[in-house]
Amino acid sequence: MSISLGVVMDPIEAITYKKDSTLAMLWAAQDRGWKVFYMTPADLYISNAEARASCKQITSFRDPTHFYELGDSSDLALGELDAILMRKDPPFDNEFLYATHVLEMAELQGAMVVNRPQSLAMSRNGTSLAEALATANGINENRADGRGIYVLRNAGIGRDNAGLPVYRATVYHLNASSAVGFMLADRFPLEARDVVYVSPAPITRWNRFLSQLLPSILATDTVGDIEAR
Repeated sequence: MSISLGVVMDPIEAITYKKDSTLAMLWAAQDRGWKVFYMTPADLYISNAEARASCKQITSFRDPTHFYELGDSSDLALGELDAILMRKDPPFDNEFLYATHVLEMAELQGAMVVNRPQSLAMSRNGTSLAEALATANGINENRADGRGIYVLRNAGIGRDNAGLPVYRATVYHLNASSAVGFMLADRFPLEARDVVYVSPAPITRWNRFLSQLLPSILATDTVGDIEAR
């Protein structure tokens, strides 16, 4: 019985052939005879309380000049897939949040979702950053950098020079590579709709991180270390 795999990713025409690990995953799945369905976050939606997507079956090739072909577009109930890979990179925006919600619903409806962001129900007494990290099974040292933990807190909506709405955020940073860091995380209370982001790569420069993760944010009202709170 063939396995059906959905892959949520950035537009495939924009990926770098030599460096993109998602392409290697497409090859591996195809080598095993799996059916692979390509979709972007914009293709995900909910209809009648069912997680669905407008997707295309994809065939991938080990040829840098012709590395994929897309089939006809079809409408698919995500719960009917055996597994879904979430491979969308930041930035964090409304589309990313909506995709998270759709994938959570798809998981409840039968699909196994791999590498998805997850929401966390806050207890009546509140939830600390340390508790949120523990709920997400901690920090995997092979995939994440404990020196780069960020909490993004909604600070309202502003407008850019063209009058279009843009998001504002307060951003907190924690270096949790030591026991002291975890103690501070235990004392940092999260608020509803906070986003916790753990860097997947060694930290370089703060400004570079912000430019990659938050290009849709007009400005940050506060940027500070959790250690200083």
